[in-house]
Amino acid sequence: MSALAARAGKDVYCEKPVSLTLQEGRAMAEAVRRHGRIFQAGTQQRSCYGGVFRKACAYVRNGRIGQLKAVYAMLGGGGFTPTPEHTGRAQNIPEGVDWDLFLGPAPRLPYFGNLNAHMFGWGSIHWGQHHYDIVQWGLGADATGPVGIGWEEGKPAYKYASGVTVYGCPYPGEPIGGSGGAIFVGTAGRIAVDREHLASYPDSILKQPLVKETVPLYHSSDHATNFLECVRSRRPPICDAETAHRAMSVILVGGIAEQLNRPLLWNPQLESFPDDAAANRLCSVALRAPWAF
Repeated sequence: MSALAARAGKDVYCEKPVSLTLQEGRAMAEAVRRHGRIFQAGTQQRSCYGGVFRKACAYVRNGRIGQLKAVYAMLGGGGFTPTPEHTGRAQNIPEGVDWDLFLGPAPRLPYFGNLNAHMFGWGSIHWGQHHYDIVQWGLGADATGPVGIGWEEGKPAYKYASGVTVYGCPYPGEPIGGSGGAIFVGTAGRIAVDREHLASYPDSILKQPLVKETVPLYHSSDHATNFLECVRSRRPPICDAETAHRAMSVILVGGIAEQLNRPLLWNPQLESFPDDAAANRLCSVALRAPWAF
């Protein structure tokens, strides 16, 4: 839908998940770029909740916890499922619902009374994009991604070229992070953030204000307003198509590692798994005719 809207000359505000496969996400980002459109992903933690997520990332990016060593993203990988679970009998399609367009390139299915936009996903593909969007922002990795995926206690552990490991699970014993957030761990302490909390260990880290940001971060106090302002000004919004695609990619490559049940190497520049045909096959799915990229 985002790619079609961009081709039609429309600017786009897209809720998560912004894509269900790596191929789909790249096609979306390229369509937005090619047609010169404004795209904002609905990962509103960058703008809202009193600015706690921006503050956490600003402190991390500006060295307040020392050298960043690890991040805990709460959730693991996810991906596309062609056969969502249904209960009950098939129903008549409601008047005014274009069921064929709703399904898009997904397999043709009867209507079971489900108009849930999340019906074709498994794992953390929906809720997880909020988490990994903030993780990527705190890493300064909005235009890239991990270089490998390992395993820690049955959850993906993403290895970045910077030496940072992102764990797809909560930080042990940390109560903060349950409603969407991340835990950043450095050599001089850690910062925990979610929609209700912002804390540092030791607490002196956050008590000292950032007088000047050596690494300045984009500032937005309202996500929808930021989108509308960028529609007028044509400057990039705080979570544009490339940024959104990259955050979603982390979840999707983790989901592929979970499906194959083994570690993987990932090339974030080429967006492929080096010399791994089985993993690369899972970067896309067969599209129902007449849909095509």
